Amino acid sequence: MAVVLVPVGVGFLLLFQVEERVIVRGVVESADQVTVGSPMKDVMVREILVEDGGDVEHDQPLIILADLQGLAAQISSLEQELRHYQEKLAALSDEQAAPRLALAQFRAENAYQKDQLRSLLPTADITEVLAETTATGTLPDGLMPASSALAQASLEVEHRHQELVRVESLEEEGVISGSKLEAARLNLRRAELAAETVAQRLRDQLRDLVYQHHDTAANIAEVEAQVARQQRSLKHQLVQARLELSALKVSQQRLTIRAPFSGRVVGIQASTSQRVEIGTDLITLSGNEPKLIKCRVPESRFSEIKLGQSALIKSDLYNYLRHEIYRGKVHFVATHGVYDGTEIFYDVSIVITEGHDVLRVGSGALCEIQVGQQSAIMLLVGKR
Repeated sequence: MAVVLVPVGVGFLLLFQVEERVIVRGVVESADQVTVGSPMKDVMVREILVEDGGDVEHDQPLIILADLQGLAAQISSLEQELRHYQEKLAALSDEQAAPRLALAQFRAENAYQKDQLRSLLPTADITEVLAETTATGTLPDGLMPASSALAQASLEVEHRHQELVRVESLEEEGVISGSKLEAARLNLRRAELAAETVAQRLRDQLRDLVYQHHDTAANIAEVEAQVARQQRSLKHQLVQARLELSALKVSQQRLTIRAPFSGRVVGIQASTSQRVEIGTDLITLSGNEPKLIKCRVPESRFSEIKLGQSALIKSDLYNYLRHEIYRGKVHFVATHGVYDGTEIFYDVSIVITEGHDVLRVGSGALCEIQVGQQSAIMLLVGKR
């Protein structure tokens, strides 16, 4: 209150201003205040690691929940399943290597054995036979006996042909009879038939081997396709198991409730051995700054409260602080009231601008909100 005395004639004029205030009580809170709930269902509070009113650091363990869902057993089972999938994938790779190696060996032998057969058969015959082969055909060493027999038969045909030429010359000279000539011709024909028989046998063996190769190649391709399908299935199962394992490990980590920021414990709603569900309130934390005083103003005085108005603050925390005055400003004014059964109140928040480090979260405070001023004049007359 400001007072001014002005002398006038026989006395004085007393000029003074009176501040109008709305006095309310409230509780110091933090703007960062948060209540941490249970992140999981069907768990039990095993241990509370902090005390109400204690300071905490960011990521500090606060509460440990007990696992009632058998997460550890599920994780162990999934880890064994993952190892099983990985072992099966490795075994499938080994199984696939064997048929691929066999197919490569078939293909490597093919070119050499075709050239080998080409040198043993007449061109006309080998062309027909090779036309039935494929680029992946193979001619194993089992053809060698028939190939050698064909070579011998071919030499015999050549020998009988030379013999026929010699006998024909002698018959023309009249040295030998016609029966000798017919015998030479018959021997040549027999040699040619024998060579053709051997050649046909070789063709038949080649065809059998070509068909055998086709069957083997088809079997190898089927094995490869089957292994590839099994690999795709196992890889899919492996990915699913890894995702499930990752989710379980995250759930296991969430059994330890940690501080989301540095601050102070202003309330512990949970108790040891309490069974809780997802969303159940466990603990309330308040940040270190900024601090607010939350109070309620009755409807009869609410219309006088405006944003930015100054406030004087007195703490209820300690006796020696009750005589100290701190300052603040109206930071929030609710637009809707709350009926408590007897009267309507409106929520108002006052941000602390002086005394921030002294006033503690959770403590009570008396707030005098300055809502206006009134001026008055009084005439003081002296005695004669």
